[in-house]
Amino acid sequence: MLRVATEELCWRRREPVAVVIDEAVELAKQMAGEGSRKFVNGVLGNIARVSRQWVEQAGAPSPGR
Repeated sequence: MLRVATEELCWRRREPVAVVIDEAVELAKQMAGEGSRKFVNGVLGNIARVSRQWVEQAGAPSPGR
């Protein structure tokens, strides 16, 4: 689930960041329990932030989120 969400956040960029993270958090809760929610949310939030910084540094057009 983290791998798929990371791919969506870094390369596909079809869905808004909040949607990708929310879907991954919901899957984590179903598969690993309530405690996994914070972990998955934190990891994907950091990945989204770093990915956005890389895009801005590269001068690539910002996806319409």
